[in-house]
Amino acid sequence: MSETTRQWIVLIVQWMFFTGFSLAFLVGATYNGLIAYREWWEKNSDGSSFAPLVFGVIGVVAVLSAPFGELSERLPYLWLPVILDCGSAPYFLFAIVYAIRERKR
Repeated sequence: MSETTRQWIVLIVQWMFFTGFSLAFLVGATYNGLIAYREWWEKNSDGSSFAPLVFGVIGVVAVLSAPFGELSERLPYLWLPVILDCGSAPYFLFAIVYAIRERKR
């Protein structure tokens, strides 16, 4: 197998990982967002539950596995999936605020 063929195979595998993790993040973050919307704004719980941190971590892996740019160029964006996924940072911040309010009562 030539070196060029190996490079193409590695590139294709990198794109497959990146695409898979990115799609999983998008689907999961959307799911968590819909659950948050139903429970917090519509006050309508259908029994669904969050997947805390799971999809935020998958999003971080997607950013790390991106087949373009250097790793040092992607590091500043590692926090984005955790912030954008309602089941990650926003969920835990809401839980902390809720616990503090309940403790004061």
